[in-house]
Amino acid sequence: MNKTMKQTGLAAGLAGLAAGFLAFENNALTVSRMKLTSPKIPEGERLKMVLVSDLQSKTFGKAQHRLVKKIASCRPDVILFVGDIVDRNHTDFEACCELARGLGTVAPVCYVNGNHESSLDDEEVNAMYERMEKYGWNLILDKGCTAHVMSRVKDGTSYKICIAGISEETLNESRGGNRFSPVHDGEVIVEEGRKAVKEAKSAAGTDDAFTVLLAHEPQFISDYAKCGADLIACGHAHGGQIRIPGTDMGLFAPEQGVLPKYTSGIYDCGKAKMAVSRGLGNSTFPFRIFNRPEIVVIDVESECADGADAGRVKS
Repeated sequence: MNKTMKQTGLAAGLAGLAAGFLAFENNALTVSRMKLTSPKIPEGERLKMVLVSDLQSKTFGKAQHRLVKKIASCRPDVILFVGDIVDRNHTDFEACCELARGLGTVAPVCYVNGNHESSLDDEEVNAMYERMEKYGWNLILDKGCTAHVMSRVKDGTSYKICIAGISEETLNESRGGNRFSPVHDGEVIVEEGRKAVKEAKSAAGTDDAFTVLLAHEPQFISDYAKCGADLIACGHAHGGQIRIPGTDMGLFAPEQGVLPKYTSGIYDCGKAKMAVSRGLGNSTFPFRIFNRPEIVVIDVESECADGADAGRVKS
């Protein structure tokens, strides 16, 4: 074998390894686990939520079977989807509706929209929303921000979980209608967030219910902290798209720029916590590197639970 043939074989082998690595990084689902405690969860109870985001019209097997099966195996009490289920650059509404159909059979699903839904044709997006609601999804969007209330019963007692949302339209309004604006009016977010949380607690009939606030973009953490929720759930950052090995840092995120602060995991948010999902799909940049598609399981236990400190465990 001459030198040229050896070099060609080596190049082909390296290209194959690179292709295999990228295929694995962009399609192999991973489950990350976050543990929290709250005095609003009765002793002996555990609330299990699954947080997903940023599907970006991606498919995981026929009719989203792999993704639905993986989420179902986590046995969630509720599923939180925090925007960009569809992508404006490679839009596939059917892929989104297939996921909606599948997850609707697993657990209650609560959803807020993201920047991609808000930038597409209203008629097409509204048709998708109608199908999502048909499959049992709770769409918590627009400024009215409806609330979803869960009741769990054990030993004859019950407690309620409230879920509220801030829509992408409200976030855009805070930026004067320009989502790329570097400045925003935080009071717009705070006002709508507080209204949503108030509506959620009113629906629950108590101010003491554990309350989750859904919003797509995590960089407004200081505004979300003022809304009165116990947990804020976000996505949008795609984990920084490329994760830097040996660190907990991503390379770039929309609206946060290079070496973004909020990309993955749990962050302090005033008296609350903010959980950020790395998401599932891609948009403009087509690859995830050291950043597999992520399903996040959030376990919330009573503060009496042993060893249940806030944190994150990956599996």
